[in-house]
Amino acid sequence: MNDHALAARLATEAGRLLLGVREEFAGADASERKAAGDKRSHDFLMQALAAERPQDAVLSEEGADDPVRLRSERVWIVDPLDGTLVEMGSAGAKVASIVQGLSDVYVHAGGQFEWDSAAPVAVARGAGLHTSRIDGSALLYNRADPKLPDVVVCRPELAEAVLAVTG
Repeated sequence: MNDHALAARLATEAGRLLLGVREEFAGADASERKAAGDKRSHDFLMQALAAERPQDAVLSEEGADDPVRLRSERVWIVDPLDGTLVEMGSAGAKVASIVQGLSDVYVHAGGQFEWDSAAPVAVARGAGLHTSRIDGSALLYNRADPKLPDVVVCRPELAEAVLAVTG
C-alpha cells in the first residue's frame, strides 16, 4: 500500500475512533473528551505506523519528541486528528477554503507547530497553491525545533502581491 492510501486509511479509521469517543464522552466535560480523543487517536496512529512503516520516524503533537527523527530518511508528522471538538479556526479548514475556491489567501504570522501545518500545506501543494514563509522562503519540516514562525498559503497568481505585503 502506498503512503497516500495508508494515510487515507489511517485518517478514516482514526476518524471513526474519534466519533466513538465523541459518543462515549457525550456528557463529559469538553477537556476530558478532548484528552481522551487525543490519547486514543495518538495511540492508534503510533501503533499503526509502527506496524505499517516500521523504518519511519514519527513526530506527533501528543508524543515525546524522539531526536532520531532528525536523522531518519522518512518522518510522518502527525496531529492525532482531534476531531472530538469542531474547530473551524484550524489551518486545515483555512487551507481547505482556498482549495475549494472560497478564499484566496491564508497568512498565519503567530507561529504554529509543524503538526499544525504539515498536512494542510501538503494538500495545498497538491492543489497547486503557493506555500511559503511570509518572507517567501521555503517551509521546512522535521527541524530540531518543530515550531514554525509563519505560513503563507495562497493562489499562485497572488503570491507576489501577498509576499510584497507580508515580507
